[in-house]
Amino acid sequence: MIDLTGKIALITGGTSGIGYTTAGVLKKLGADVTVTGRNREALDKVASELGVHAIFADQAKVSDLARIFH
Repeated sequence: MIDLTGKIALITGGTSGIGYTTAGVLKKLGADVTVTGRNREALDKVASELGVHAIFADQAKVSDLARIFH
């Protein structure tokens, strides 16, 4: 099995579907996972369920990009 301990993963659009599943798998493999999305409620749910970090942001907005990478 792959060990991602000490690695950082950023998942954009991770509140559902492939992004959500990927975030969960990477977390189980030991990565420090951050999920971004445009729906605060969904982000809070993902953070609680998966134990990942969540950042409310719209990647299409330049002003939000600074919040993601700060």
